[in-house]
Amino acid sequence: QSGLEPAAVAGHSLGEYSALVAAGVLSFPHALQLVRRRGQLMAEVGKVTGGAMSAIIGLPAEQVKQLCDRSLPYGKVAIANYNEPFQNVVSGASPAVELVERLAREAGARLVTRLKVSAPFHCSLMDELSREYRLELEKYRFNDPAVPVVGNYNAEYVLTGEQVQNALYRQVAAPVQWTRSINLLLNEGYQTFLEVGPGKVLSGLGRQISEEARFWQVDSLRRIGEVSQKLQAAPSLVTF
Repeated sequence: QSGLEPAAVAGHSLGEYSALVAAGVLSFPHALQLVRRRGQLMAEVGKVTGGAMSAIIGLPAEQVKQLCDRSLPYGKVAIANYNEPFQNVVSGASPAVELVERLAREAGARLVTRLKVSAPFHCSLMDELSREYRLELEKYRFNDPAVPVVGNYNAEYVLTGEQVQNALYRQVAAPVQWTRSINLLLNEGYQTFLEVGPGKVLSGLGRQISEEARFWQVDSLRRIGEVSQKLQAAPSLVTF
């Protein structure tokens, strides 16, 4: 109804399911069923493993990775979300995450924030969950994408239904490569990005990745209509 058609789609973590619905890979009801089961499994694993996640802002990813490596004697910990060049989220065993937080502050991080989550997502502590979730994924049919889809775990295009299924399986215990995903699309010539849903987090991250590209956010039918009029001439639109 808006007259807008995406030329490519991407989704951040759970948002990857919304992107797959937009690309015709999954039906909306099937996506909801998968998200529900994924949440149930994550809650179960979270009760067993414990763990924590923390956002580190103001340090480059490579430096945060080095801090994680230094903290490994205290438990598994790694970057879970590469959100933008100077905003990365670490995930892992609580003692190791606590040490990364302290080291990040000492290294001059602008902000270190513990996230309110039920489990240490997107790290190796989710390996057991990912194996069980793969059995769930095998119950569903995945269509080939109607438009290019960028996978979270490797920041590459997933071109077939089989590749999508594997990407969702890998995504559970692998970091979200959002910075690389946006850079992939930018290098392909995409310059107009539309964030669909509440909040403006992804648009804000995008502006930190690229000052030249345009990032819009829509959270209502009225807003979609407003942005649609402004973007009718946009030759390459990415939604996430």
